[in-house]
Amino acid sequence: MTLTSNKAFTLIEIIAVLLLLGVLGAVIGVHFTRSPSQLVTERDRLELHLRHAQIQALADTDPWEIEFLSGGTSWQLIPPPDSASIARLPGVFSPSRGESNDTRVFVSGITVSGASKIRFDALGRPVNNSDTPISSALTLTLSDGTNTRTLTILPETGLVQ
Repeated sequence: MTLTSNKAFTLIEIIAVLLLLGVLGAVIGVHFTRSPSQLVTERDRLELHLRHAQIQALADTDPWEIEFLSGGTSWQLIPPPDSASIARLPGVFSPSRGESNDTRVFVSGITVSGASKIRFDALGRPVNNSDTPISSALTLTLSDGTNTRTLTILPETGLVQ
């Protein structure tokens, strides 16, 4: 009698391959998909910096502003031209991403639209370039290409929400 040997994968080999594919799929999925939490974090950071600009304007007699640069991929705190104040945004900055004390850069792929600059007067109100208080709310939209988050700046009070 001749015994024939059936060549097949064992159950352990199949499970090992499936586990390996699962781990690779998870790593690739995390690497190529953007988490909405990054967008929320960037929105909160921008809100903090807008409020900081407002507080600086309240402490000064001239308007302070946040100007959006590079197609809405970064922003800069700008003090009044005649001010001796130094523009410093709160928080840690990353020189490797092109950030400095007065300039912040969004995480790659996130942009903001809706305004090129936001100015606050000595009363903390949002104003236009001629320092006239705005009459309607300003809405900034942050996008990562898939998800969006908004920031609204109310007229008269300058409340950022």
